[in-house]
Amino acid sequence: MHPLVQQYLDVKRGRSTEPELVAIEGRWALDHARRHGVPVEAVLTTADVGAKAMARMTERDGPDGVVALVRVARRTLDDVQPRRRLLVVDAIERPGNLGTLIRAADGAGADAVLVVDRRVRATHPLVVKASMATSLSMPIVDVGRDEAVAWLVDNGVDTVAADPAATSSYRDVDYGPPAAVVVGNERRGLHPSWRTAPATLAAIPMLGVADSLNVTLAAALLIYEAVHRQRALP
Repeated sequence: MHPLVQQYLDVKRGRSTEPELVAIEGRWALDHARRHGVPVEAVLTTADVGAKAMARMTERDGPDGVVALVRVARRTLDDVQPRRRLLVVDAIERPGNLGTLIRAADGAGADAVLVVDRRVRATHPLVVKASMATSLSMPIVDVGRDEAVAWLVDNGVDTVAADPAATSSYRDVDYGPPAAVVVGNERRGLHPSWRTAPATLAAIPMLGVADSLNVTLAAALLIYEAVHRQRALP
């Protein structure tokens, strides 16, 4: 087996000793990485490894015969300057959801995504896919819950946590700038710590029989509300 094929598969499966490496599929993801200055470690095509090996390496519908290894920067809170909007995702379990949340944050021009109580690696192939490769360029910080709360307070960030039980609508609260939108676990919802933290709890009105929205939809509504409010400021 080509040594880069084995390395690529190890990275993709989370078995690499280099956690900064990310396995990506397709020219679109490779082009995104290059546009945003993400270092490219290796590029493999069907011509390099053969059709059989490429089939093992790819999972996309209609693969275009290109995969790559790129190296993402590991970020800390010291690397983040909260100017506009942040998305805080707490105990998200599904890689597709994490990727979609990162994509929403990117679309809303967020400064960073803070991942609290991480349950899935941001380098997971499904995270990269669901994020449309924005997980390669969006600053993503793994952080503890207490540390996140203290940092938001210290930086004067208006924190709005999505909670179906809240008495205030997400349309009626303040969004900075800067502002942070917090969403919780897919099954258990918002962690109780956020209800006692210096945060505003906000609900999305539910007018049908369901009592809440999918976490990715809820996050998108709130962070785009922040976009709307901040643009309206003098």
